[in-house]
Amino acid sequence: MENTYTYTARSIEEPEKVVTFTLHDDRMSVDIGTPVEQITRTLVDLKEDVEEEEKEEEREPEKHAKVWLKPLAVSLVEHGTGALHITDVDAHVDEDYLSLRSWIRLNGLRLLPITLMAGRIDNPAAAAAFVAEVNMRKKELASGLPFLNVLNYWVTWLGAAISMMALFLFWQRHTSASEPVT
Repeated sequence: MENTYTYTARSIEEPEKVVTFTLHDDRMSVDIGTPVEQITRTLVDLKEDVEEEEKEEEREPEKHAKVWLKPLAVSLVEHGTGALHITDVDAHVDEDYLSLRSWIRLNGLRLLPITLMAGRIDNPAAAAAFVAEVNMRKKELASGLPFLNVLNYWVTWLGAAISMMALFLFWQRHTSASEPVT
């Protein structure tokens, strides 16, 4: 791929939590990383859970489910987010705090905002460079009249449809009330 830029954000509070953002042309991919420490901890937790289950006479199914729930959730998030359009990404950095939000689209219209990253990170200089790159790419892609951006949201179209129905019902009621009874 041409024109790529990759940034990996690592949490200060929990260094095993990493998220990798890759910019490619007008898109951004999100990869929730699983560093070696996290995999090792998961395997140790799994081994401990299995040993506990063997000691217990009565199995508790919710304990076994907890072990597999987190990796499943991470996998679903990775598949669900996919490549996001860069114009939907809002990136800010303030000292060592990185905030990344985006929109999930349905049929090309913005449906739901999601937070991709919000927390203290270990490399503020790299985060600032990444945010600058995101904002530069957004500026390059910005075109059209700013007031038309409101048409990019489902809620706008839903509000317009409801308003039109209300006006139609008001007009219908008003015209039927003003007609003489014969």
